[in-house]
Amino acid sequence: MKRFFTLLMFLAGFSSLFAQGRYGRSILSVTNGSFENIKIQVDGKVYNMVGRNDDIVINNLYPGYHSIKIYKEDKRRNNGRLNFYNRYQLIFQKSVNLSKGYQLDLMVNRFGRVFMDEAIWDNNYYDDQQPNNHNDNWSNNNRQMDQQVFEQLKTTLQNESFDNSKLTMAKQAIGSNWVSTSQVKQLLELFSYEDNKLALAKYAYPYTTDRNNYFLLYDGFTYSSSKEELAKFIRDYKD
Repeated sequence: MKRFFTLLMFLAGFSSLFAQGRYGRSILSVTNGSFENIKIQVDGKVYNMVGRNDDIVINNLYPGYHSIKIYKEDKRRNNGRLNFYNRYQLIFQKSVNLSKGYQLDLMVNRFGRVFMDEAIWDNNYYDDQQPNNHNDNWSNNNRQMDQQVFEQLKTTLQNESFDNSKLTMAKQAIGSNWVSTSQVKQLLELFSYEDNKLALAKYAYPYTTDRNNYFLLYDGFTYSSSKEELAKFIRDYKD
């Protein structure tokens, strides 16, 4: 009986460790929206980000404090010619406390400024890569993006000149948060090209807390073909 009880305790402990190993970690993601190459140093380990719109995701970090440094490539001119020295400028240094079950997003904008955003994630998101629901008139208990964070995102996109870069940044932010139809509509207004508006509207749909209001986006499009394509996407969408 004693051996049986010991075995049960061992199995319970093992199950707990397995669950913690899978879901007890924290996630760090970094998006490079600048024109320069970036080096990320996390607890001494270096990650290279080559070129614009590159990103990395580190999904096996233990909760707690981690040292993060971000370096941007230092461009210097010599005799009128652009030369790239093997030197990087430190633009971000911080000891961040990663919470269990949360994702911390760092975004480097075109001016070399770093923005931080943290949001909770659930098992369904990382198992399926999409929110899980089966209701056309869908709503959930997830909160939409905090208004202060959302305003910061809008400012970042407004400072970005290129539509394609805006789209990459917006997707990165929406992919780790929940948004409302109203917030999606405000983001669409920051884009110049119809194709990018449509791409963002489609991408944001699975992450929207009030999908039943998505028809409010139609008047944000110039062409009827775009409205029809979005309507078809919504009609055919399956979680």
